[in-house]
Amino acid sequence: MRVLVILCTMLGVTMSQTLGAFPQRKSWWAKRIISRKLYTAGRLTSTQLKQAANEGFKSVVSLGSFIDESSIGPEILPNTTAAKRLVESFSIMSYDVIEDGDVMESLESLTYLMQTREQPTLFHCKDSAESTFISLLYLLNNTLSDSTFRPSTSPEDVFTIGDSMGYYYRQAKLIGTVSRIANMAISTTEQPVPKHPWYQTMWWLRPIADGIFLSGQIKSNYLPLLEGQIKTYINLRRAAVNNGNPDQEEVTLLNVRDRTSTYAIGGRQSETRLRNTRLNVSQSNDFIFEGSDVNYQRVNELEYGDHIGYNESIARSHITQNYAFEYLHTPVGAPYGYEIRLWEAYSDIWLNVKKPVVFQCRTGYRSAVVAVMTLAYKDRQSSQWALNLTRDIGYPFSNPITPLFRRVLDNRPNDVTEGTPPEMDTMDNANESSHHVASTMSIMIIMLSLFAN
Repeated sequence: MRVLVILCTMLGVTMSQTLGAFPQRKSWWAKRIISRKLYTAGRLTSTQLKQAANEGFKSVVSLGSFIDESSIGPEILPNTTAAKRLVESFSIMSYDVIEDGDVMESLESLTYLMQTREQPTLFHCKDSAESTFISLLYLLNNTLSDSTFRPSTSPEDVFTIGDSMGYYYRQAKLIGTVSRIANMAISTTEQPVPKHPWYQTMWWLRPIADGIFLSGQIKSNYLPLLEGQIKTYINLRRAAVNNGNPDQEEVTLLNVRDRTSTYAIGGRQSETRLRNTRLNVSQSNDFIFEGSDVNYQRVNELEYGDHIGYNESIARSHITQNYAFEYLHTPVGAPYGYEIRLWEAYSDIWLNVKKPVVFQCRTGYRSAVVAVMTLAYKDRQSSQWALNLTRDIGYPFSNPITPLFRRVLDNRPNDVTEGTPPEMDTMDNANESSHHVASTMSIMIIMLSLFAN
């Protein structure tokens, strides 16, 4: 332990900085309500429940029971009984169900569970809209009863946050619910609700404007859900080869640590490295799949992984051969980092893309940078506006994104900016140099574990 502390000090980082913001890479799809305490989602697959366990969630709450099992391609959407059994068999997470009922009763149940269950809590429903609304009511109710509660949330915040997340909460019934909790009249204009809101089939996306979505890694079995819904798919992940050199990113693997470097020490997906980077060495083999001979995932083909890591060539071939929407590849990280050359190289593509469009990367961070920067440029908004938007949708950026936003958005002729942005929290995935620090640290830890063995 002393050696580890010394290594951290030498590298100039703390363990919490290395781990980054929560949720992490495997659970990028979880929507933040209270940082490190409460997150929401739609109906979860068995894989997502396992990913939640891997990433440190302590409790799962389901809004309503799911009677029938379903699937998304080969991934199972377990019914409530099977989900509870999976969680209790393979993790330390608790699993509770709030049975369908009145919104106020659901709010009371969530409040009780937030007081009695370990956190972070993952609160899900069918498509994430209702669980998120009840979570925002939880923030409002606590603010009204406790002046020290954070984040402080007003009645209007419930709707503006809902707007920023793409939900349609400005409906008469929901406005009445907020009014009842706040004990005051709410003045807000009702909004029309589409017949088929985007989140009914694509809850894991994050909309930032009409027809513009961002996402982390979309699995191949989810792509049929996008067919007919989008016109363009922009992949921001690095190519498998850059300037003739191997450059594959990591792919997420169950019960295997992230940020341990794709190629170091014989390769991240070598049997030795996989065994030495397990999150839980005593995990059951059946955690991976029933009948597995090991307790770690070797390859993740659904995320276009091969025996080395993420392979963009496989993704490109599969998507262009099977889907009508356009596939564009504008990698962020190599050959261009977060610098003005990135904008100069790809801005014509980003600014003229056909909508609806999905920007996709590994966890949504690069997608947020590019999608928001592009939107702000088209709408002649400032870097402050862009930083506020990324923060509101769950991506608080600092360096090197702040100077990139300023360079692109605040230095155009006749632009009026809004002053210097405040310092933001350290983000998880934007600073490429932090990746190298984390990878270096992980490699050192692996070497120590090998030496100890």
